[in-house]
Amino acid sequence: MTLSYRKSTSSEPSLFIKRRKMILVFLGFLLLMVVFAILLHGTGKQKKLSGEQNAVAYVYRETLPAQEIMQEGEHRRKELFIDVLLPLVLKINEEILAQRSELERIRDRLLWLTKKQKRFLDELAQHYNVEFQNYDELIEILLTRIDVLPTSLVLAQAAIESGWGTSRFSLEGNNVFGLRTPEGRGMVPEKRREGARYRVSSFSDIQSSIRFYLWTINTHPMYEKLRQIRSQSTPPYDPILLAEGLEYYSEMGYAYIEKVKEIIEYNKLYVYDSYTLQ
Repeated sequence: MTLSYRKSTSSEPSLFIKRRKMILVFLGFLLLMVVFAILLHGTGKQKKLSGEQNAVAYVYRETLPAQEIMQEGEHRRKELFIDVLLPLVLKINEEILAQRSELERIRDRLLWLTKKQKRFLDELAQHYNVEFQNYDELIEILLTRIDVLPTSLVLAQAAIESGWGTSRFSLEGNNVFGLRTPEGRGMVPEKRREGARYRVSSFSDIQSSIRFYLWTINTHPMYEKLRQIRSQSTPPYDPILLAEGLEYYSEMGYAYIEKVKEIIEYNKLYVYDSYTLQ
């Protein structure tokens, strides 16, 4: 009896320990599930916030904030510059895409052109400097010209040509791309080489400067290479690849292309290529 009694009492602590271990394991599992749920919820929220950051409101600004840009440090100056230009670039790219969408719709129904559609095509031909024999030819040429540029590429060129908004031309003439005009009009560069007669264009607002810059890239013979690269690519376009077509934008030649690429990469401007307007 004594032996039996001792055997029974020795098994009770062992059973208690096993049950306690099971309870601890179960509680640990519950804690793990709670932590996992919190992390999962947090990750989802972060993704949502990240997605929201890719949409910006369209805010029209006529000019750059001259006083702030000239007084602020480099980092803040760049932020101000991008804050002004980004929604304007996105707005004009939207306008171009709307034209392109209508053009593609007409192309798909080319055999049944209405008078209104023909008028639309004629106006585009005049605006984009296209001579044509028939509407088939016109549409194919227009599709190489009516297209967007990556936002990062536009911002990079504007940054280079305007010194991130500090140049006299950008502050006094809203010209952030160094766009030139025939003699007799515009602003005279202070460091114009001897014998040169060109002037720098002046615009009523920053948006007009951006619109004219994009029109120039889409029409001027010097940027035919860029348009060819773009027409052989699919959206979203690679800004580094398209920059190869900017050899004649500056007297620097290929060194200018390298500078554009460097500005894009160093300032991580490519993040803005996914941005849209709200």
